[in-house]
Amino acid sequence: MKQRVNIALALALNPSLIIADEPTTALDVMVQDQIFHRILEIQKKIHSSLLLITHDISLVAENCHKVAVMYAGKFMEYSEVDRVFGEPFHPYTLGLKNAFPSISRSKDRPLISIPKNPPSLFDPPDQCRFYSRCPFSTSLCGEEEPMIREVADGHYVACHHVDRVEEMREKAVREEIWDPSLNQ
Repeated sequence: MKQRVNIALALALNPSLIIADEPTTALDVMVQDQIFHRILEIQKKIHSSLLLITHDISLVAENCHKVAVMYAGKFMEYSEVDRVFGEPFHPYTLGLKNAFPSISRSKDRPLISIPKNPPSLFDPPDQCRFYSRCPFSTSLCGEEEPMIREVADGHYVACHHVDRVEEMREKAVREEIWDPSLNQ
């Protein structure tokens, strides 16, 4: 109930930008849907922009035009939602796709989690933030942080190895790539 009141108070001011940080967290699925659709209705009515901050990939895929995938406080990939989820370039985005359930996923292909822990944000590394968890990392990834760059029209990625994207996409769906102990 408090969440609904806070959302109503914020939207009553007709803001030009709505920043919704996990607006549906801890709500059941039916209430989540009602709340978010109400936010979208009001957003359209007052002609404002919406910045959604969430871990809920389905909420993003269903309601957003563009997405920025972040990891450990840094942008890893940015583009239109369909492009990022349909043709991801960054290994972290590939890992997120593997870990998210889908109706279209075949029964013989399990969900794959990303092993190990993220880096400390108290003393962030001067390298790729995903380096220690990335199955495609090289020594370059451990030496310098990649700059975000445009890899296709309107599609930006922070990875040293975007030239290997086809290989990464092909291998990323294999569980043993993410968990080397399965190769033993």
